[in-house]
Amino acid sequence: MLPGFEYRGSEPDAFAPLAEVVDYIEGYAHSFGAPIRENVAARALRHDGERFVVETDDEAIEADNVVVASGAFQQPRARVPGAAPAAVDLQLTTSEYRRLSSSPTA
Repeated sequence: MLPGFEYRGSEPDAFAPLAEVVDYIEGYAHSFGAPIRENVAARALRHDGERFVVETDDEAIEADNVVVASGAFQQPRARVPGAAPAAVDLQLTTSEYRRLSSSPTA
């Protein structure tokens, strides 16, 4: 489950069909007005003082936090040398992350 957003699928303890997963994630994003951009390539990520700036084909997007997800199913990739700006001091896979309050930089 995502923070503050209950899953209401047909079988909450089973593997959800793809359509239900997509609906759930879209519903979560819409619940707080997340700025979703589709078919836009991210070209660069830089740290600008206290914030991050993601350069896309269309615009520069400022953010307090950035999540970069890569790797095939069950084969996560984290801590790729040189892939993150020097300001990024913590890289975790989903299996390592527990909650923000337990991270070394929280």
